[in-house]
Amino acid sequence: MARTHVGVFIGPPIYSYPYPYPYYPYAPAPYYYAPPVMVAPPSPPVYIQQDPTDTQDQGGNWYYCRSSRAYYPYVKTCPEGWQTVPARPR
Repeated sequence: MARTHVGVFIGPPIYSYPYPYPYYPYAPAPYYYAPPVMVAPPSPPVYIQQDPTDTQDQGGNWYYCRSSRAYYPYVKTCPEGWQTVPARPR
């Protein structure tokens, strides 16, 4: 004769995993990528070459070299350094 036992268990189910597969307690939040920042490339620098023969200095000064007894731009270098002279109208 076979005997059968019936029992009632009260409590949470026992799983080897903390929650039953395939249930997950939470889903990761969606990640939204920011749109790329578009930056225009910088414009190339503009160089304006001044006329070296222009003796009318806009700043109001001339540069005199004592050793050569001449003014810039007629003399390109001055060994002892340039002397600043206020410009006078001719």
